[in-house]
Amino acid sequence: MADISEANRKHFDERASSYDNKAWHHKLFDQLTREIQERKDWIGVSWIEDSSDSDPRERLTEGEAERTVRVLDYACGTGMISRTFAPLVSELRGVDISENMVHEYNTRASNQGLSPQEMSAICGDLLAHTPSSSLATKEYFNFDLAVVGLGFHHFTDPLLAAKRLVERLKPATGILLVIDFMPHAPVAPIHHGQHPSHGVEHVIAHHGFAEEVTKKIFEEAGCVDIDVVILGKGFTMGEGEVKHERSIFLARGRRA
Repeated sequence: MADISEANRKHFDERASSYDNKAWHHKLFDQLTREIQERKDWIGVSWIEDSSDSDPRERLTEGEAERTVRVLDYACGTGMISRTFAPLVSELRGVDISENMVHEYNTRASNQGLSPQEMSAICGDLLAHTPSSSLATKEYFNFDLAVVGLGFHHFTDPLLAAKRLVERLKPATGILLVIDFMPHAPVAPIHHGQHPSHGVEHVIAHHGFAEEVTKKIFEEAGCVDIDVVILGKGFTMGEGEVKHERSIFLARGRRA
């Protein structure tokens, strides 16, 4: 368990270039995008109004000309969650321990025509004993929303993760959002002869979170107005012999 951060870094570095190529990834992304956007009011952020424009600056009304809505996407991967929120915010900052995932995130943002100021990611570890120095600048504080999308179960200490993310939020208004799995059985052992790096169990710290456990984490991290929405089953992870169904939840809380 002590080496799980390094195991995760290696695991996702190896998979970054092909991570979004799988059909089940696209389906999962589409499902989560719909679920999140349908609940944007429930999340509780004062969004910049959406429109058909791709440039967030062009979506600002005259009264919003100086207003920003800033999102921290932790364990951002290739940016699935960031892309979900992109139409609603002015700035997205991704952070991941995998350098290759960060590269994919930034490449996708650039290909969408977004500037680094609008959407960019850096390599960093907020959960180390001393968080990465790259995260010490004021740019990585005072967010309207901090989100972890399907990454919480990779963290050895999810309470520490929640506490450190809450510290990055605007006092009294900033929102912590966690999207992850309800409790489930471990993935079946890998086949004999298959290299351990081909599986996933070695990078998973928790097999989901019960609703009461999640609420307690949020409360102890300094959140109020905590709520959990259980989306239910119907979310497929993997394919072929390693396909499995998951029930997903969305949890939100406001920094006190």
